[in-house]
Order: sequence, then structure tokens, then C-alpha cells
Amino acid sequence: MLVAFSCKDRGVCPSCTARRAAETAAHLVDNVLPHVAMRQFVLALPFDLQRRVARDGALETRILALFLEELRKLLQILAGAPAGAQPGTITFLQRFSSSLTLHLHFHVLALDGVYVPGPTPEATPVFVPATAPTREQLLALVTTVARRTRLLTDREVANDDAQLAEPVQKLFDDEPPPAREDPRLQAAFDGFDLHAGTTLDADDRTALERFLRYCLRGPVANSRLTKGPGNTLIYHLKSRRRDGATAIRISPLALLERLSWLIPNPGQHLIRYHGVLAANARWRPLIVPASPLPGVVIKGRRRLDWQSLLRRVFAYELLLCVCGATRRVIAVIERGPVATRILKHLGLPWELPRLAPARTDQGEIWPTGPPRDDGEPPLPDPVEQRSAFAAEDVDQRPPFDLSA
Repeated sequence: MLVAFSCKDRGVCPSCTARRAAETAAHLVDNVLPHVAMRQFVLALPFDLQRRVARDGALETRILALFLEELRKLLQILAGAPAGAQPGTITFLQRFSSSLTLHLHFHVLALDGVYVPGPTPEATPVFVPATAPTREQLLALVTTVARRTRLLTDREVANDDAQLAEPVQKLFDDEPPPAREDPRLQAAFDGFDLHAGTTLDADDRTALERFLRYCLRGPVANSRLTKGPGNTLIYHLKSRRRDGATAIRISPLALLERLSWLIPNPGQHLIRYHGVLAANARWRPLIVPASPLPGVVIKGRRRLDWQSLLRRVFAYELLLCVCGATRRVIAVIERGPVATRILKHLGLPWELPRLAPARTDQGEIWPTGPPRDDGEPPLPDPVEQRSAFAAEDVDQRPPFDLSA
């Protein structure tokens, strides 16, 4: 049984993003999130700010900060707690939609309440649960966030480049799309959209871990990508759209262009901790789950191997063979020739795919240059002109006219 090495990519690799999602979710459930009720707040940015915020990491951080500031005020009101009460949030930054387009939005998992100081300074903080927000309160929250965000950015953002260089076609089913009802807790203003209808019970840790894996998932799912007619690809949507579309037909070039926008910026954190869950929060050691071993304090984050992750996510024992015996690691192959011999012997692909040139040679399309609409002979290739001019002797070149 052959197991390939991980490429350790955090952008679009389905295998690496799935491992990161499972491992991070297990760490948050075991070592970070307390046993209290939680609520998800999803804030989607308007279309005219998507590309600008995706390029500017500092602007993205400022928008998230002002949203969390307004959310903290709302949670304090819902809990009826004083101004010094502290909420706790974990934000997952997502840049994609189910159709692989750029869709920047924040998944904020908030403790459904706030922490207040205990009776004594040394006592554990007390959690005060919050009531469910109303749609009017969500509308006031998203309105404030939208107006404050518009003060940070210009009202009109120039769309200096097209969304796609290649056309994309939608595919529809014959059946009409079913009627969809509006969510209970949703509000929108000036292109900003806020959802707050997902809640998690305090002791349902299995559902919490499954929800965290959803927030941490990668943009691409191999099971939804298939080969279409000709030189096209078909990517099936996660659910039927309101217009009835179930899939998109896309060219390989358009797919690569969409994936390029989904790669996170270098050095940008994809998970943000605020409030009592922040790394240096004073109350964090008092509210995080206790160590499973008495007297042992776990510092840092420990990586889980593939066997433990598969057992935790799919209840599958990787080392259990179909014959009933236990598998064991027999070798780690790092040398290319040895790996090639093994793959050849097993009849598996062993050659890397040939990379096409970055630019197509225009001579393969028009040997004498692109045709002209006015019937004149084709224009000479400017690249060949510059090359021929550079190859001439310097003394034979015409002098420069400085007066001109």
C-alpha cells in the first residue's frame, strides 16, 4: 500500500486542506473551546469590495476588527452583562464560493454569551448566556458595519480587470428549482449580508468538530470535478442555485484563473482568535478545557498523524488490513529511481505530466503574422524586428536625433 507525501499546501490542494481542517478542528475541540453554547455569525462582503479586500490584508483585518467590535456590543446587550464582560470568538477567513469564484466572507464562531468576573479575583469567570438576536438587531448590526466600512474605502471601486478571461457556462436540470424560504436570522444592507441562524449545544462536541471541519474546508472537492465534452471541465455545485443551475462548464484556463484568486496572501492568518480565546487573554487559561492528564499542561499544538485523523473523522482504522492483521510501515522511499521502479512494477503512472509553455508561439498560429482587416499584407512581428535590430552592428545603426 503506497501513501504519497503531503505537499503541505494551504491554498487549493484537497488533500492538504482536508488534513488541516481535521487536525485544526480536533485541536480546537480538545484544547481551546469551552463547554458552552455557541453561535455562528457569517458576514459576506459586497461584490465591489471583494477584490480590493482580497489584495489588501491590512484592510481585511480592519474590517474584521470593526465587525467584531460591534458584535461584542450586541452580545453584551443580549446577555444583559456590564460593559466589561468579555466574549470569545474564532474567525475563519474564507475566500471562495461553491462555484470556485472569489467570495470573501467571515465565519465567526462566537460563544453564545459573555464571561464576567467571578466573586473573587482568583475565581473562575462566570459564563452568562445570551438570548437569541432578532432580525431587527441583526439589521442594525450589519448597517453599522456597512457604514463604518464605507468610511474606510471609497464608495466606487474600479474593477480594473475582468472577472474571467474564459467564458463559463451554467448547466441546469430539467426540473424547476424548488422554492426557497428566507433564513430566520438574516439581514442585508448595502451589499453586506449577515447570517446568524446556526447554533451549537454546549455538550455536543461531535457536532462542533464536524462544524469546524466545515468552516476550515478547502475550496476544491475532487469528487465534484469531472471531465466535460471536448477540452472542458464540469464542476458540480454543492446545491442547486436559485436559478436552477447545478453545475458549471469551465475551461482549464478559467479554472486556473479562479484558483489563483483563492490562494491566501503570504503571511496572512486564516484563523483569528479574539476576546477570551485570544492567545494572551488573561482569562483564557481559566476557561479552556482541562488537560486529560492530571497535573499536565499541554503547551503548543501537537500534530496528529493520518491514522488518528482518519479514525477521528471517518471511524476508519488505517492500519487494519482486510485480512485481519495489522499494517506496519516497512519503508520510506525518498529516492526518485527507486520510486520509479516500484511504480513501473505495479503498473502505475510514473512520468510527470509535460508542462505546456507559458505563452503560445504566434508563429504556430499565423506564420506570417496576424491578418489585417483592411486587406493589407500582415504586419511584421515586433519581436522579430527588435531581435534583428539588436543583432546588427552598432556602427550601422542610424544615429539618434537629439533635436527631435
